[in-house]
Amino acid sequence: QMDILLILENWVTTVKQSVQALLDTGCTGSCIHRDLVHQAGLTQKPYKRAIPVNNVDGTPNTGENITHYVEVFITIRNHWEKMHLLVTDLGKADYS
Repeated sequence: QMDILLILENWVTTVKQSVQALLDTGCTGSCIHRDLVHQAGLTQKPYKRAIPVNNVDGTPNTGENITHYVEVFITIRNHWEKMHLLVTDLGKADYS
């Protein structure tokens, strides 16, 4: 895993924001912290059923089950792609 700088683009408003992200090759899904979703003004879309979240050691995540996702464009250097990110609590972070 490593920290990288990327550009997060709001799919709806096309507003772009530089953010520090954790690239974790062992993760089974792509997630975004719920605080960053609110701070960036991203539109959340609901899942039909909640997704339970466990930490790597098998214990339940401190946040609630995943109930929403966001659709964004992610740019890392000269690569960009449209992504669906699961909205969850990823612990403490500074989004300023």
